[in-house]
Parts: sequence; structure tokens; C-alpha cells
Amino acid sequence: QLALAYFERSKLAQESKEELSWLELSRSAYEEALHLDPENTNAHYGLIQVFSRLDQPTKADYHRTQHEKYRVDDNARDRAINLARQKSAAANHAAEAIVVYDLHRLHTP
Repeated sequence: QLALAYFERSKLAQESKEELSWLELSRSAYEEALHLDPENTNAHYGLIQVFSRLDQPTKADYHRTQHEKYRVDDNARDRAINLARQKSAAANHAAEAIVVYDLHRLHTP
């Protein structure tokens, strides 16, 4: 988040020297995040933006491939949840945001 704040601040810079300074702070913070977690997709995406603004397309392309490599497939997650909910009515009911269970059910044979 700090790196993103630096990047957003760079957009407000009045002079190119000031913009460059903020972009370097952003780059440094993103790279520190990647040092701690090399699979951090947010940091890779941020570095794509930073290196694009710094006119360094080779570095931006590298982080673009890393971002694609580690990015979570949102559709796969949604499909898995749908399949699991279709298999079991009880699990589907329990997975709702608000679940109301009937505690006084009448058992009829």
C-alpha cells in the first residue's frame, strides 16, 4: 500500500524530477515487497506501472509475465464453488451469507 501511495503521489508531481523521485520510492517499496514474497501479484502489477512510467519496457514486460504467472484465476474459484453448491443442498444452504436453521422441525414418516 505504501508503494501504491508513492505511485499515486508521483502522478501529482509538478516537475519531472519530483515525479522520478516518487516513482523511485514506489519502485523500492514494491521490490521490498517482492523480496519478502516473490509471488506477490500486487507488487508485480505495481512494478508494471512504475516501469512503464519510467520508460523501461523490458522490466515492465518481465513483471507482466510474473503477474500472469502468479495471478489467481477468479473464474476457476467461482466454478469450484458453484459445483460444490450444486452437489449438496445442505452445504449450499450453509454457505449463504445469512443462514437460518429451523430448530423445531416436525419429523413426519
